[in-house]
Amino acid sequence: MKLLFKAAFILLLLFPPTYEALARNDRSNTIKEQMKVMHEHFGVNFIYDSSISVDVPSEKACSPGKMSLEECLETVFGNSGLEWEIHRKYIVLTRKDDRRRPDDYTIFIEEQKDTIDECIFTALTARDRNTTQTGFKRIDRKSFDTGYSLLSSPDVIKTLQQQPGVAGGTELLSGLYVRGGDGADNLYLIDGVPIYQTSHLLGLFSSFNTDVTESVDFYKSGFPARYGGRLSSVVDVRTREGDFNEYHGSFSIGLLDGRLQFEGPVVKEKTSFNIGLRRSWMDAITEPASLIIRKINGNEFRLRYAFRDFNANVTHRFSDASILSFNLYGGKDDAKYNRTALSLDWGNLIGSLDWDCRLSDIHELETKVYFSRYDAGFSAGSTLSRNISETSDLGLKTDFSLRPGKRHHIRYGASFQHHTYHPRHYKEGKVMSDMRQTMEPSAYVEDEIIVTEDITTNVGVRYSAIVTKGKTYHDVQPRAALRFRLNDNASMNLSYSEMVQNDHQIASNYLQLPTSFWMPSTERILPSRSRQAAGGLYFSLPHNVRVNVEGYFKTMDNILEFRGKWGIYPPIHLWEDAMVAGKGRSWGVETEVSWSDEKTSLNAFYTLSWSQRLFEDFYPDWYRDRNDNRHKITLTATRKIGRRCEVYAGWNFHSGNLITVESQALAPEDIGSWPETFYSKPNNLKLPDYHRLDIGFNFRRTTVRGNESIWNLSIYNAYCHMNPILAYLGEQYDFTKDNLYGFSFVGEAFGMIPVLPSFSYTLKF
Repeated sequence: MKLLFKAAFILLLLFPPTYEALARNDRSNTIKEQMKVMHEHFGVNFIYDSSISVDVPSEKACSPGKMSLEECLETVFGNSGLEWEIHRKYIVLTRKDDRRRPDDYTIFIEEQKDTIDECIFTALTARDRNTTQTGFKRIDRKSFDTGYSLLSSPDVIKTLQQQPGVAGGTELLSGLYVRGGDGADNLYLIDGVPIYQTSHLLGLFSSFNTDVTESVDFYKSGFPARYGGRLSSVVDVRTREGDFNEYHGSFSIGLLDGRLQFEGPVVKEKTSFNIGLRRSWMDAITEPASLIIRKINGNEFRLRYAFRDFNANVTHRFSDASILSFNLYGGKDDAKYNRTALSLDWGNLIGSLDWDCRLSDIHELETKVYFSRYDAGFSAGSTLSRNISETSDLGLKTDFSLRPGKRHHIRYGASFQHHTYHPRHYKEGKVMSDMRQTMEPSAYVEDEIIVTEDITTNVGVRYSAIVTKGKTYHDVQPRAALRFRLNDNASMNLSYSEMVQNDHQIASNYLQLPTSFWMPSTERILPSRSRQAAGGLYFSLPHNVRVNVEGYFKTMDNILEFRGKWGIYPPIHLWEDAMVAGKGRSWGVETEVSWSDEKTSLNAFYTLSWSQRLFEDFYPDWYRDRNDNRHKITLTATRKIGRRCEVYAGWNFHSGNLITVESQALAPEDIGSWPETFYSKPNNLKLPDYHRLDIGFNFRRTTVRGNESIWNLSIYNAYCHMNPILAYLGEQYDFTKDNLYGFSFVGEAFGMIPVLPSFSYTLKF
């Protein structure tokens, strides 16, 4: 017997049971106990329906010292039949098979407590996430870790381009053309502050760093009254607070850029910080290569490009009812070619101070003061000429949230913005500029009302004005949305919204480049307005299948187009003469079908749409917009293979974009002279259809120190289909017996993007 005890003791020393094994054999180690561990270490509270039982054994246990909050949640709830979602310091738990859970929901918090004991609520509603609205999608941070990302860097705008009803414009660039929009009519917000330029590397990357992004709220229609200032969409990016208890972060290096993120407490449980840094390192290659070329050829060749940006957040909790946050973003791009031949630089600087205060159990206040500045510089040629554009905002906004009862959630607030627009042109010591300053006050009120158990409505109105030189415009924008719950598995939403845009992007080409500048509405240039009606049906079918179908009709007035040929930079002193006003309209149907289980996710998006323009200066009738892609299909699939590998595949198709080419030629009077050409109408030629396949892999492993490392391999355009991104109709000399005038027309299209493999390495510590 003694020998048996000694043998057992030696085995325990050599092969001690893991914490997970103890958890499986200790019935007291329940999910609730693990929730307490996360509550103590990460300062989070859990919210769940009263019918969910957490007093059940936990198969696995988390190790807060070695795991992040997300890793702990995945460990504890991964095989529990529960889904989790992070909302600041609250973790929302729901059943995976709960058919009554609405899409993109949040919990209406009837009461807030700091203990884990009985923080249980009996009803799920969609109040905080406004699922009453149509055209809304929330994307959380986990969605950016799919196994694939262009050039191995996950990107917010590239993710949104996959959504139905969204055209991406020119391949690889960060264009976002939503339901017939022109790309300059999207409201981009970072922590509630407007940002004017959202691209790095001329659009290969966006300005939003996914390492510090908490969530992205994307609206295509049904805009709540608290949003305003643009016509077509809202992209509301929220960065996350730092960890109040532990230090951790991540480091990534990819094909074109490197990233570093670090967070932790300044004062434990009181003050935290979160910092994200990104920088491209292409200049480390192009600068030495340029030096070698200069040595060999003896010329002035130089090619350099670099971008960098940073995000910083500091949050201090005076109490659970009073939280102060400081957010800072800065980004800069620099591109140079042959010293003085071409120089382009642009960037943003944004800072905000936020105070969140709970005035009472039913009344909350959020106040924000902010500054946003965008500047761009462009010069070309050997002469001393340079174009500079600066746009800056100084703003103050206050938002209130009031819940007077179970059936009402009232939001109201006001804001004031002071805008400064200052484009200028320097040439041979002379300066040409046009500086404009405007004031834009606004106010709104909206109420989300539970009419009955099956009917919810959101009714609101927004007022805005712009005080510009010699003119003041007042606009009232009604908003309304209605949700019918048809049964436990189906609902129908309807919405109507009007949006007004008081400033305009002045661009001489259709590409979203920093060679354009922003200017306000004036006595001659009116604010733009859109009106959109939308409706949708949403189904939760057996076997985890979801089907959404939305339709919309949208009109736009006083939208602007550039006329004339002024080169790549618009004329500063004549910009009002160079712009013409017109109308737009678009309509279509968008369908989403998705299925998922614990390891596999499948999605299929299809869009059937029409987009048209009416500019009588160009053509007397409606004509197709350049991004009028009649059909768009997106198919995606992700699969977890074991615990260490993830596979992604995505196929994209859309009808070809449109360009304007000559359709008629007038024979010259003299043989051998060039003919005079005409076009039948704008955007009269359709390019070939676009399609490509993307593939990605994530390989995960745990280092000897217990940290997670991820190797990513991504392949863009896997079957190397050369999609045309440029086309033209040229005149060719062809003097023959049957062609006495000696000319014929030849069309050519160019595809420039082949298969692009890329890789990255990420270490989480």
